[in-house]
Amino acid sequence: MIRLLVRENKRKSWFIGLYVVNSFCILPRFVPQSTKTIGKAPPFPNEPNSDNDESILRKPLTTCHTRMKIKPEIFVCYLLLATMMLLSGGFGCWKKAELQVVNPTKYLDVPEGQQAEIWELIRIKGEVAGYRNTVLSRLTEDGETVYKVSQEEVISSNRLGERITGSFRMVVQQKRDGTFLMGDKTESLSDQSMVTMFRPDDESPEKMLRRAGTWAINSATGNEEANTDPSDKTLPWKPGTLGPFTMQFSLWDKPLAPSEQRTFEYFDLLLEQPVTVELVAGQIESLLYNNRETNLLPVVATTRIGGNAIVAQLSMDANGNIVKTTLNLNESIPMEISLSTQEKAMSAKENAGQVNLNLFALVRVQGVLPQPRKTQKVEFRLHRINQDGQSGSSPAFATIFPTTAFQTVKAIDENTLDVTVTASSPKALTALTGSVIPSAPAETTVPGDLLRNEWIQFDSEQIDILVEEATASNYPSWETASELERFVAQKLQRVSYKYSFASAAEVAETLQGDSAGYSVLLAAIARAKNIPARVAAGLVYTDTNTNEGVMVPHFWTELFLDGHWHPFDATTDQDGADASRIVLVRSNLADESLPALVAKILPLLGHLQVTIKTGD
Repeated sequence: MIRLLVRENKRKSWFIGLYVVNSFCILPRFVPQSTKTIGKAPPFPNEPNSDNDESILRKPLTTCHTRMKIKPEIFVCYLLLATMMLLSGGFGCWKKAELQVVNPTKYLDVPEGQQAEIWELIRIKGEVAGYRNTVLSRLTEDGETVYKVSQEEVISSNRLGERITGSFRMVVQQKRDGTFLMGDKTESLSDQSMVTMFRPDDESPEKMLRRAGTWAINSATGNEEANTDPSDKTLPWKPGTLGPFTMQFSLWDKPLAPSEQRTFEYFDLLLEQPVTVELVAGQIESLLYNNRETNLLPVVATTRIGGNAIVAQLSMDANGNIVKTTLNLNESIPMEISLSTQEKAMSAKENAGQVNLNLFALVRVQGVLPQPRKTQKVEFRLHRINQDGQSGSSPAFATIFPTTAFQTVKAIDENTLDVTVTASSPKALTALTGSVIPSAPAETTVPGDLLRNEWIQFDSEQIDILVEEATASNYPSWETASELERFVAQKLQRVSYKYSFASAAEVAETLQGDSAGYSVLLAAIARAKNIPARVAAGLVYTDTNTNEGVMVPHFWTELFLDGHWHPFDATTDQDGADASRIVLVRSNLADESLPALVAKILPLLGHLQVTIKTGD
């Protein structure tokens, strides 16, 4: 038997494996008492012919399925051999896969006073769009170990021919167990930056102090200067709240095992609200990384933000590093973040900017509206699907879309809605209802609809100048609101994505902005005229010069008149708003940011089917 094992181990491992599998196939056919043999097995190449019992074990598989002469002790040894091979992995041919290490750095063990860095490339639809850089250091404060993590994401894209570069940077201090201590975030686009700081309230552990303001690069001096006065407020805070790097710290401390599940809840600095992440690990797979097959652990990560969920596919190594993240916010525009080098990241910074983000936000529509800006009433059928093309699941689909004076929502089933939208102009209302006042129940306002915040600074010097120019009266009437809409449309004249997510004061300074900029500027001037105002965000229908239409994310303004919130859109300047839009979120921006509103819309973009049932 030893000679057989030595000889067979020199052969191909798959051949040994086949013997093991075949042993269980032929066991019922063994008849040890039989003295009759059927034929003679040919010898292996370069081996002498033999009639002894050992040669039976070397017979080709086709001859092993006959009744054969075999001694019981050989049969028992053979069965033990087969069992040992199965248990031991078949001499390596079925060796259990083990996770490999892609990045050997032990980040949580970085020596005090030193830094550890991670560089990652960001790709959108296969094209390099930017990079992410994370720097971690360890320090001691009040006898406790504290980690300082600085992370910056930079993405360049092309929107309507303009190269747009935006960045998000956060600096966080948290403990090894994830406890959040303090943090700063900086949201930058072109020359504008919004900086927000979060500091614990020394007088009350159940409060977090928040200070936000905007800064801009002075074109004459090249220095960064405050563009608006900072805005302060206090956030309710739960002691022990976890910070934004809690998940990665946990994975570094104890890497995820196959089939393991973990759930984290932490404070997200970008959204300024708690989010929940659920991790579900699969089995170790050989995946392609850097053009090389590598044993990694696939993990499904589901991030829940309010009523929405974003699903990502992660690949992790043996040290708990996330080697690659694949995210499909839109089914046709995949986003990938993967480990890289500083050299490649800096190269991406210079060469990125070819990805057209307009395609990222498209929701294709079945049906056409010939003149969308003139529509008075449109009935949409909305259906939610998941990434596999099947119907979605919780949260309740109907709760995502608000019912307003100009939008009604009817649930057909748990994933299908009928949404009916009417135009808000007096002409449209009169034609549809016979009155300029909506027939819906009266709505209400809150103090924040008239107050200043870091997005709507109606008392800034730049806004004051525009308010003086606007000849509309201070009386909250439809005529006043319509004149203000027309004033903003004529003052800005051009939609520019270079100044996305700018505050009202910044738009008043540059007289440029995207739809969000138009909406906050109109809201600021309206509040200065004592009209309650807020912004709305959702989807609006647009032509594609083909036989199909699409819906894209869009912002507009809502002004409170005659007991109802009326939509006005300064980007179209049509005395109110047409019926080709679906509102998803409405906010006075007292406790939310413009990016946070977009974050509520993005999860729907790749999982929404829209059909126009009727439109006129």
